[in-house]
Amino acid sequence: MFPSHPLLLTILFSLAAFSASGQIQAEHDPLSPAEADAIVREQAEAKKARENEALERLSDHVTYSVQERKEVSMGNRTLILNRVAPPVLPVQAKQPVTASLQRQYSEAETQALNAEVEAPKEHRTVMVNATVFDRNLTELRWSDQGQEFVAYSNVDFNYLQCLTDVETDTAYYLFFIGVGNDTAEAVRARNELAREKGLKNYTDKSIPQLPAFTPNRAEYFVLTDDPAIIERDDIFGPIDALHAYYEQNEARLKVEYQRREALTAARERYEAANPETPKDTVINFWPVRGSVYLKNSGQ
Repeated sequence: MFPSHPLLLTILFSLAAFSASGQIQAEHDPLSPAEADAIVREQAEAKKARENEALERLSDHVTYSVQERKEVSMGNRTLILNRVAPPVLPVQAKQPVTASLQRQYSEAETQALNAEVEAPKEHRTVMVNATVFDRNLTELRWSDQGQEFVAYSNVDFNYLQCLTDVETDTAYYLFFIGVGNDTAEAVRARNELAREKGLKNYTDKSIPQLPAFTPNRAEYFVLTDDPAIIERDDIFGPIDALHAYYEQNEARLKVEYQRREALTAARERYEAANPETPKDTVINFWPVRGSVYLKNSGQ
């Protein structure tokens, strides 16, 4: 539990001494609604073509002789169970094994690999809970050695929700970032409703009054009662890495977020205009004689 009046410590870091790289989708141009619609339509047509090709390939190689059929109504579709004669399945051709060529590393790559072996980077998996208030303040919660820490960032973590890993000069972080959105007004309304209803198990949610953030910087304030904790790189290293990565890639991250949102809206429009017709499910099955049966029957 944090004290009723915890200290707010600001965390700043120098990008000149802190580099971060990570993995995220790399697209550079925003999408217009028309462009997003075209991409979604092309994806849907490609998916349908793959499904039709798979069905044709199956029907060309396998023929089923139905011996018994049963239909089960599933509301808007039917489940069809066919007991069939054991089909003659195509023999899978063995794929030839080809020798792979050994890659030749450059002298610089060899030196980098040797350095990594001699001084391996720390590898850590970090789970971060991010609640974004009004798209301009993010509450961060994460744990270290069983202790939960809370910070408030001026970074909108919607832009980082697809980021999976960040590598710094000293560590490699694998992130699982859960992002939710809320508003200060919704928080006040929930608190008021809980008080009106007398909910004893409800704890009021509060957004602390924070000092002003530095303009055009990615930074965060830490909620703690221990000022010495600010020196703990093992605790704040992952959060520093996220903020450094954001500062270095802010423009691209915002474009990627816009692209994701545009494609999501386009898929909703496509599905509304092209509702999928429920299809019957057909299950073909046949008995298989196990080794015990074959042994006992003398086969």
